[in-house]
Amino acid sequence: MSLCKVVVVGDEGVGKSALVRRFTSGMFVEEFSVLPNTKNQKIHFVGSRRTKFEICEFSDLSAFQVNNTAKPDITESEGLMSKINSDLLVSAEVFLLCFSISSRLSLFNAVTFWVPSLTATSPSTPI
Repeated sequence: MSLCKVVVVGDEGVGKSALVRRFTSGMFVEEFSVLPNTKNQKIHFVGSRRTKFEICEFSDLSAFQVNNTAKPDITESEGLMSKINSDLLVSAEVFLLCFSISSRLSLFNAVTFWVPSLTATSPSTPI
């Protein structure tokens, strides 16, 4: 069995926890709930290969918020990323970047904040 470490990132309230819960337990959670930074596991077949997914999500992103409408610049965000959990980010095999299709700001942040920050932190990890 192979192991795949997935880190789920994105703005607060875009559905990271709901997506992870749906994948790991098959249940859909309609109400919004913030979970602490948690690790979830699921064994799933990818083709004919049995794979154990270790999924970590960042739910408390207050460290990334400068105010309600803007994210820090790249230099600032690189420092914040390393403070949150550089070991986890560096050990990730894939980042799953989430945004809300009903929020232009979350899409804007995905493109202007998350992609550059993740690329600077772990340049060879696919997003």
